[in-house]
Order: sequence, then structure tokens, then C-alpha cells
Amino acid sequence: MNFRVTGVRAPAGVLVLLCFAAVARPQSNDETPKQTFQRVCIDCHGMEMIEGKHYRRELWQQTVEQMVRRGARASGDDVQTIVDYLAANYAPTRIHVNSESAAELQLDLPITLDTASAIVRYRQDHGDFKSIDDLEKIPNLNPAIVKENQDRFVF
Repeated sequence: MNFRVTGVRAPAGVLVLLCFAAVARPQSNDETPKQTFQRVCIDCHGMEMIEGKHYRRELWQQTVEQMVRRGARASGDDVQTIVDYLAANYAPTRIHVNSESAAELQLDLPITLDTASAIVRYRQDHGDFKSIDDLEKIPNLNPAIVKENQDRFVF
């Protein structure tokens, strides 16, 4: 099951990922970002909930903010620290554009399933992509998305 988070599709597990503890303990000045994440989030979620998840900063930000709207008790500094920690340690992975499924492409890029399927169809019809220029031939694939992610594509 997937849910849409401000224009981005996310697995249900991500949305519950940061369901923070009902009462956040006070932050220590010596606390590391990982400790802040653990203090605020681990009461509801174990680390296994984020292992293998690699999302763009914007999606981590949206997810954390959504948990706060749902009643998570975390200071503004806590929220930013958690987003920074997740974005740095669970950032998007490389995109293997010649082998990923449509579902994987949709998770790796801010695109619809229809656009991800068009990438796969084009690859099947025309062979492996050789460069960024080849991706620009995909109907409905926003060139800004390609440019924004160009360092992540593996051909």
C-alpha cells in the first residue's frame, strides 16, 4: 500500500516511520543527531524501520512534518536535526536506469507510475540508455527532474 505525500508516493512504512513518542524527553546539549533521532523516534519505531529506505531530503522533511502534525512532540530544532540526520544517512541511492523496475524508478524519482512505466517501455523498445540525453526522449518525463538527479543515474 502506498500513500501520496505532497505529490510524492511513499510506502506506508515511511509514513509510520517517524510516528514519534507521545512525550519527547528533553534534549541534551551533548546529543548527537542520531541520539536525537533515537530519543524522539525509537519509542515508536526501531531502526529497522528506516534501514533500506533512501529518500530525498524533501520527502524526509514532509514525513517528519506530517508526524508532528499528527501530534509528535519535538522541538523545531529536533525536527531539523532529525531531517538532517535522515537526509545525510539515508539519502537517495544511485538509479540504475537500465535495470530498475517501474516501481523502483517511482520510488527513486519524484515521478508518477505512468512516467516510470514509460521509462521501462522506452528501454525495452530501444535498448539500454547510454546517457542523460536518452532520458530526455521519454514522453512526460520532466527535464528538470532528469537534470536534478543527473549525478545519480547509472548507465
